[in-house]
Amino acid sequence: AYAKIAEFDNPVILPVTTTLPQFNFTRSDDGFEDVNAFYHVNAFQQYLQSLGFTLVQTQVLIDTHGKNGQDQSLHIYNNGNHQLIFGSGHSVGIEHVDDAEDADVIVHEYGHAVSASACPNCNSGLERTAIDEAICDYLATSYKRAINDYNWQNMFSWDGHNEFWNGRNVTSTKHYPEDNKLDIYYRSEIFSSVLMQIWDAVGKEAADKIVI
Repeated sequence: AYAKIAEFDNPVILPVTTTLPQFNFTRSDDGFEDVNAFYHVNAFQQYLQSLGFTLVQTQVLIDTHGKNGQDQSLHIYNNGNHQLIFGSGHSVGIEHVDDAEDADVIVHEYGHAVSASACPNCNSGLERTAIDEAICDYLATSYKRAINDYNWQNMFSWDGHNEFWNGRNVTSTKHYPEDNKLDIYYRSEIFSSVLMQIWDAVGKEAADKIVI
């Protein structure tokens, strides 16, 4: 009801199917990204409902192999409809990490759907978009930290923090306004780090409710 793996963005890689109730893949299989994205989007939606929120009640379309193989992912919102597109990073001549292999990326992009559902069409302007990036980084970090506390501060801990990309950090010492550069991703660490301090102070569930 809340997620559908679909093919709508190049390259054309059809969603994995099976005649058996088994979806067992390693990360070398295209089906791994399908299952990973489907699982984490549904798990996060179920968690939202457990907190009492009814956000993103439409079926989100997810293309786990899109962006023409670029090393980026995005959320698209149009008249209440949400799409998530994940790139593989294979178009640049280097085998980067497929974005949909990383639950941080998946929940971050789904976080944009949560934000758009809570406040449609208000994610505009440099500071507001930076805050949205921070909120999505927070939601992904909160989600993954509850699963495993290891290196929780490393946002995009599988897709980034490697030879391809530094990822982001949610324990940054950046400070407003002097670190408020024009780069929304650079400045997002100011707010996401504050939110994780609140997480430490009041606990996951209370902090999640406050943020959402």
